[in-house]
Amino acid sequence: MLRLLDPRAKVPEYEWIDRQSTGTGSVFVLPDRTWVGAIGEARGRARQAFSAPFGRPAPKVDADALASVRFDAAAFLQTPRFARSPIVGPLTRKLRALTLALKPGKGGVVATLQYEDEDAAAWAEMHVKRVLEELSQSGGPLREPRRGGTSLEWLKTAQVGHENNAVIVKLAVPARLLEDLPSASGNDLPL
Repeated sequence: MLRLLDPRAKVPEYEWIDRQSTGTGSVFVLPDRTWVGAIGEARGRARQAFSAPFGRPAPKVDADALASVRFDAAAFLQTPRFARSPIVGPLTRKLRALTLALKPGKGGVVATLQYEDEDAAAWAEMHVKRVLEELSQSGGPLREPRRGGTSLEWLKTAQVGHENNAVIVKLAVPARLLEDLPSASGNDLPL
């Protein structure tokens, strides 16, 4: 449930209240269709930054993207659940942020993993390529007969590279995957 905290604030802040857990978060609505989500201590820092934005850089956004989301690695991805994963865990070392952008037309999805240094990005690039190759060959849970034998072979089309301290993964999303999206569940992800 979202609730507007202060209607007089320069930047509207909506508090996210999850009745099934003790966690709360905030969504800040900025100009140009930009929303910033924050949880924990980041809520106060974001509130302060948006109340007095002078001299602060504007959040970087991909102007061509239909939608994009940026995850701070320390807050979202460097949790014990991800760290223990043989697929995701190695990618979280020295990771600063993950940005996912949905591009228009056949642009697909672009994932950008921002690392602390170029060495970490070069190592992560190799790991991403290895993981995508393994997933595209094995298919993971999506190959179960109950799902009609759907495979992850389409992952072979991913373009993976790194620029400075960022790993960039570009992936076209097959139309059949989008058609199956309404019936997908969290159990379909091989992570």
